[in-house]
Amino acid sequence: MPKTLTDEQVTHFREDGYLVVPNLLSTEEVTQTRDGFTRLVREADEKGKHPTGLHIDFERAFDTSGKTAEQRELGLRKLQSFAERDAFFWSQVTHPRIVALLNDVLGPGAQMLQSMALVKPPEIGIAKQWHQDVAYFDVEPKEEVLGLWIAIDDATLDNGCMEVVPGSHKLGLVQHVQGQTGWKLPDSTVELYRDRIVKLPMKAGSALLFSSLAFHFTDHNRSKQRRRALQYHYVSARTHPTATGGWLKLWPLNLPHPPLAPAMAGR
Repeated sequence: MPKTLTDEQVTHFREDGYLVVPNLLSTEEVTQTRDGFTRLVREADEKGKHPTGLHIDFERAFDTSGKTAEQRELGLRKLQSFAERDAFFWSQVTHPRIVALLNDVLGPGAQMLQSMALVKPPEIGIAKQWHQDVAYFDVEPKEEVLGLWIAIDDATLDNGCMEVVPGSHKLGLVQHVQGQTGWKLPDSTVELYRDRIVKLPMKAGSALLFSSLAFHFTDHNRSKQRRRALQYHYVSARTHPTATGGWLKLWPLNLPHPPLAPAMAGR
């Protein structure tokens, strides 16, 4: 398969631990993805329970009681483990354009580790504290775990765009502590790199490819606009779980159908 990234882009990714990929999704694909978010929320009940078992979380400051599905979507915080269960999103995870991108940095045979959709509702969307994604994943080699974060709305300085510390992926896995939204880097660690932080506003459809060892953060949404984003995690063909009995499972990208779709759940 031909290379998608230039040698300069690959070098940037290797050195800084991240790369912005403009216009990874077309305008039409962005619209289809927004429609997909809406559909999943409307298929779930008031508490976010979905018939396929995917996880739907609402912002803590948002009360879903008595609200319509359309209103509930405005309080959505996170969808998780949905691409494994949904044909539209599985086709996105495995799109040849994305697979070609992965081939350039991971080599052939990449697998999906996790699918998430991260949403910051207008004005109440909370920050996701500084962390490394691999703090959540019991896999090796950790250097071969990648995040692909795709903006589905314009990600701005006001609504919680991505922020990264270039080169932080070279530090390896750093000690984390429990924070408001899960594992986070200690404040003292973040302060050491405060002057190196890069903020990355992006247009809808653009993406951030980043090492899951890179320090990253998204701020509160202080605007009146939603900030929706996809985040898929991929690993190389060499990657394997290091814990037994856990939730992690690696999904080959050559599967023709979502592996946990209801019709196939009993396979």
